[in-house]
Order: sequence, then C-alpha cells, then structure tokens
Amino acid sequence: MDHTMLAWIKKVPKTEIHLHLEAVVKISSYMELNRKYNIDSSLKTSEDYQKHLSFRDLKDMINFFLHLQTFYRNEEDYQFMARDVLEYAQNNNITYMEVYFSPSKIVQLGYVDILSVYQILNDTFQDIHKNHGIDIRVIVDVSRSFGPDNAMSNLETLLEYLKKNRKSRFIGIGLGGAEAGNDCLEYRDVFKLAQKKKLHTVAHAGEEVGSESIWHAVEDLGAERIGHGTSAMFDEKLVGYLKKNRIPLEICPTSNIITKKYVSAMEEHPIRSFYDKGLNVTLNTDDPVLFDVDLNQEYMNLYEKLNFSQEELLGVMKNTLDSTFLSPKEKKAYWKSVEEVI
Repeated sequence: MDHTMLAWIKKVPKTEIHLHLEAVVKISSYMELNRKYNIDSSLKTSEDYQKHLSFRDLKDMINFFLHLQTFYRNEEDYQFMARDVLEYAQNNNITYMEVYFSPSKIVQLGYVDILSVYQILNDTFQDIHKNHGIDIRVIVDVSRSFGPDNAMSNLETLLEYLKKNRKSRFIGIGLGGAEAGNDCLEYRDVFKLAQKKKLHTVAHAGEEVGSESIWHAVEDLGAERIGHGTSAMFDEKLVGYLKKNRIPLEICPTSNIITKKYVSAMEEHPIRSFYDKGLNVTLNTDDPVLFDVDLNQEYMNLYEKLNFSQEELLGVMKNTLDSTFLSPKEKKAYWKSVEEVI
C-alpha cells in the first residue's frame, strides 16, 4: 500500500452523498442493542455478525439490512446512529454528508413514533454540526421494497414533519430498496408531489436492473441524481445523455462488487470508463459496515486498482461536492477548505 497517498487522502476534507445511515452503525452497537432486547439469539458475537455479511446478492443484503432495523425498539436507541456516524465521519475526514434514512420498517413495527425519530436525528445532527463542524443532511428513503402506497405514506409523513420544522436537516426523498420487480414508473406520483413541495429527489437505478431503469428515473421521475447507475455501462446513448446533462452518479464500487450483479472485481468496475468519458461520477460507500469499507479505502481502491491519479482523485472529490444539494456559496466555501489543504 502507498502510505503516502493514503495519508494524503485522509488529510483532504471530503463529502459523501450515498450512505445508508443504518449501515454506518457499528456491529458492536448492534450487539449492544441485541443484548438489550434479546432479539436474535444467533447473533451473540462479532463473528456471528460477520457470517451474515457474505451476501449472495442485493436481495440478501437488503433482507439483513431490514433485520437490523428491528433492533431499534426505543427512541434512545437512535443515539447509536448519531454516535457512529460521527465517528465514521471523523475517521474519514468527511465534513459534509447526505445520508439516507429508511422509515418503512420502523413504521411497520410501531415501536417508536417516526416523527419523534425524525426530531431526534435532526436535533442530534444539529449538535454534531455545532460541536464538531460536520454537516449532515438527511434524504428519506421512501423505498421500493414495500410498494408505491407505502412510499407515498412515507412522503406524506415527511411533509407533515417539515410543515412544523421548516429549517430541518431533512432535504429530500430517495427511491431505494429492491430494484428488480419494482419499476420506478410506479413512483411517479410520489416524485411529482415531492418536487411540488420543493424537496430534492434522487433514485437508486441501474444497480441490479438494466439501463432502462436509469432512463425511467431521469426522464419519468425527474431524479436529480442516480444511485449507482452501474448498468449505464451497457448503453452508450445513456452515457451520452448523462454526460450532456451532468447528472451525478452516486457510485459505490465495493457495494457493486459484493452484491455481484454487474461486476465482480474492482479492476472491472465501470467508474474508470465513466470518468474517462466525462460523466459526473461521485464516490461513496453505500453501507460501510455491511461491506467492510470506508471512504478513505474507496479512494485508495481507485488509486491502486483503477489507476486513478492524484489529480483524478481530486476530480472525483470535486464532483462529489458539486453534486451535493448545498448552495453554490456553500460549495465554494467547502472547496476552499480543500484547497487550503492541498
């Protein structure tokens, strides 16, 4: 390993925009919650958890992700999220984050009131910004996994919260969950209402379905960013469209390799060709604890396995910042802090 390059990567202030909050929570935290509630007797040690992290595909990963969501039984349990996301950000020198948070399972289980959870996360992230200088904004994952009616319900609950909290850290909705068998066209009304209410809208697409999913997300849903977008590698017309319109791709290389749909090794990931063709590629971890990777390591992967130069790594960092939903003035201020380091 090039320790000089790793030291440089660690030193540069970074942003991340595709990160599922529940999968930043450490295994030790889930073990603590499991001991507290005695939810799963098969998960007693960290080794037990590691056995579950050998995912066969995306569906397998989502099922375990949903299982972990059942560990939160009390409002105070959500402090684990705040504590662990702060530690993750500090370890990776991330100064700005846009994180996904998934309410569907929480509402379904009914242990806690989702509006109270939103308030807890909002207040805790406010404190983190004030005390540690790390800015965290939240995108609510309305989810494909539970159908369009559930997604609309998630949006309506978010709008109810925002009506009373106009300056909150909740900035938009995302369409995550199981992509196969859940055509994003079914969520047009959800996106239309969110956009009418001035919320940002993003969508996972092309992670386990062909490029038609990405076309639908950008043309029919009006998604401002695409989560993953891997299958664009098979559609040159789409590549041209994404380039022309500077539509950001929230790329998560290790995630794509572990879920095994289109790539099986870092060296064959299309992020290299996407970057060379001028697409607006950003770099993210998706689920760092589930995939045993952090943002520093993802940048090292680009350098060591995909021949990204230091200048190109900086280009990806700039793309990621520019693809956030910060104002132009805020982006300029953040990039100034990067320039001061480099």
